[in-house]
Amino acid sequence: MQQNDAENPILAATETIICEEGLSNLSIKTIADKIGQSKSAIYYHYDSKHDLLLNFLQYLHDELETLLVSLEDLDPEKQLAALTKELTDIDNRRKRNLRVAIMSLRCEAPHDAEIAQMFTQIDTILYEQVNQLYKEIGASNPGRSAALLLSAIDGLVNRAISHTRPIQVDDVAKTLPQRFL
Repeated sequence: MQQNDAENPILAATETIICEEGLSNLSIKTIADKIGQSKSAIYYHYDSKHDLLLNFLQYLHDELETLLVSLEDLDPEKQLAALTKELTDIDNRRKRNLRVAIMSLRCEAPHDAEIAQMFTQIDTILYEQVNQLYKEIGASNPGRSAALLLSAIDGLVNRAISHTRPIQVDDVAKTLPQRFL
């Protein structure tokens, strides 16, 4: 899905509100207020808050695809290390915000089949890429390695953004890809 110029500020405001105020405080009104538009301007692009959230997840899907393409020229080990670094980089405010938004939206998946389907698509793309990289590296069980790495990344990042005590994400993340060979 291509985002036109009018939709981008809406998605950016969606991300900001989820990260700063929580998903429960996200509404068409809070988005409209954030970008200085009327609610009807938001409804011009999206039928409902739910439709907006699905489009936001599509935006995250597209971001992931762009990231994977940007890493294609690296050898498999460097690609895996760079992908792990990107997925665990919560020192960068934008990337941290995306991880907070993902964590918030994942909580909706058990109650919303369409959100669950979007996460299934995103997770499948990521799993298939990591599985292929582990195959190219020569892992004895690439599927298991991919599943373990992605689970470790999710756990590490979710703990780091939900704890008040600092967790050394970078130090742990650097060792993850090799741990699951």
